[in-house]
Amino acid sequence: MAKKSGSVDPSKFPGEVFDLYSIPAFDSRQPEVVAGKLIGSTKQIVEPGDVLLCDYSHH
Repeated sequence: MAKKSGSVDPSKFPGEVFDLYSIPAFDSRQPEVVAGKLIGSTKQIVEPGDVLLCDYSHH
């Protein structure tokens, strides 16, 4: 089965709304819903069933 992958630059879609999964959104278990014009960097595309891992070490 072909799978969509890669990345997207949300700033190229300023009027589109994105579900942004981030470390701050983790506690609420819900993605942040953000307009593309407010996202300042390229993001990885994820699909249902993908497993997200984070190595967020405090020093």
